[in-house]
Amino acid sequence: MKIKFYAFVASVLFVSALCFAEEPQSAEQFAKKKYSDLTSLDASINYLALQVNAKNNELKVEHDENEKGKIKTEIAGLTRKLNTMKMFFANTVGDENLFVEEEEDLSKQKGRDALKELQDLLIPFIDSIKMATKKPRKIEKLRYDIERMKDKIAQAEKAVQNIEKIESLSQLDGIRKNIETSKQMIQRYIDENRVLRNIYKNDLAKELKGKTSFIVAVSDTVKKFFSTKGINLLTAIFIGSLAFFVLTWFKKRIQGLNFFTKDQKNLKKTFNALYGVITGVISICASITTLFVLNDWFLFTLAVLILIGIVWSLKKYLPKFLAEIKLALNLGAIKEGQRIVWENCPWIVKKVGMVIQLENEYLDTPTIFLSVREVVNLHSRPLVKNEQLFPSKTGDFVMLSNNIYGRIKIQTPENVVISISPTLQTSYTIQEYFSLKPLNYSNGFQLNMVLAIGYKHQKNIFELGDIVKKELSGLILNNKQFSEAYFKSLTVEFKEPSHLSLDFFVCVDCAGEMAPEYRKVKRFINSMLVKICNDHDLLIRSSKNL
Repeated sequence: MKIKFYAFVASVLFVSALCFAEEPQSAEQFAKKKYSDLTSLDASINYLALQVNAKNNELKVEHDENEKGKIKTEIAGLTRKLNTMKMFFANTVGDENLFVEEEEDLSKQKGRDALKELQDLLIPFIDSIKMATKKPRKIEKLRYDIERMKDKIAQAEKAVQNIEKIESLSQLDGIRKNIETSKQMIQRYIDENRVLRNIYKNDLAKELKGKTSFIVAVSDTVKKFFSTKGINLLTAIFIGSLAFFVLTWFKKRIQGLNFFTKDQKNLKKTFNALYGVITGVISICASITTLFVLNDWFLFTLAVLILIGIVWSLKKYLPKFLAEIKLALNLGAIKEGQRIVWENCPWIVKKVGMVIQLENEYLDTPTIFLSVREVVNLHSRPLVKNEQLFPSKTGDFVMLSNNIYGRIKIQTPENVVISISPTLQTSYTIQEYFSLKPLNYSNGFQLNMVLAIGYKHQKNIFELGDIVKKELSGLILNNKQFSEAYFKSLTVEFKEPSHLSLDFFVCVDCAGEMAPEYRKVKRFINSMLVKICNDHDLLIRSSKNL
């Protein structure tokens, strides 16, 4: 079944190939196929020729100027049509599209007009580039023209061969005159293109004969540039540099007059920045004006185009750039000597310029430098008296809200590392660290506890507070573990009667030097309270830290 199917498909393809295959045409078949077209064109040519002759004879008769003008216009139109018909006849009889009447598209013409206007604007720049690339472009054009002439000659020779195949046929006797005319026309076309091809070949040989090596060509180009454009460019650079150094000298003289006091630091910065901008603008204008005076339109146009391109590219970034300049001049929302928060960490603005210097003496890396772009959207505020920039510094002992207690081992703008014990440490980002509300015990701390005594001592409640305070104070003064100087104050007061006990508030203020022994001190105070209760036969219901 499959074999039959494949055989059927093959048969269909074979028949299709036979149907669509083109057999080579003989001269007789070609002449027969083209005879009607050639006859029609021949009749049109003869008719138009008669019309032209008739109008020329009419022109010889006396007429007024207006009538003669109309007749000449008609003759010109008929002549164009006659020439077109002759070209169509030659293309048809030669079976080659040799003669083409080119008609410019209106849109292309408009495009060329717009291009011409642009060229008029940039004519000095374009002319200089054309001169620089004149020789290689000429060589390339000659090569292209030679190939084009070669193709035209080959196409025309093929047309002559096609005419020679059919010109002896008897059925073409009626239009033989125009066939012979077309053959002569094509032969002249061949001869003209051969002459042009030879001219192009000779010109190309001359150009290639004078062609130098790449290194020599580059060297000659550089020499030529510096002998003309280079001198003008160096002169413009010299004038611009001279203007820059003269204005800089004047700036130093003005600064030497001490117009600005120490309190006018911002005004001095503003003056320096504005003077620098004015100096740059004047220097650039001086260079461009020099090119204008020297009539070097190539470099002048190039400089103006570059300047326009720079300004156009900066248009989008100009508002942000102006904000950065304002900040760099200490005229923005960030002021020197004020407090700023950068990446969740507070800093002092030490110096404002194109680079912002921030300082925080509490950190292990106390100074950082930032570009204006990084802080342009921030703002600073004045420092409050005795305001600290950080709750701790390296070596301090802190208590966090999650009951983590330890010593600050590392403190950077990114994170804080806390050593909980000799073998255990933890770390937090700056944001996490601040959220845990650290208490710096190295600056001093309090031990707050509640001592709960049974209700059977209710009658002596007012004497119990004094007894506990006196006894605890004595034990603290006479202890051998800690220096009494580190215990700043002691408070023992009746707090409130609770459900099962009479509660006393006990508060011990300790110096920061005792922070490393915080847990040991807390245990010592608790044990002393138990000792006092034992010595005075007081019933303890509970004791807890606040």
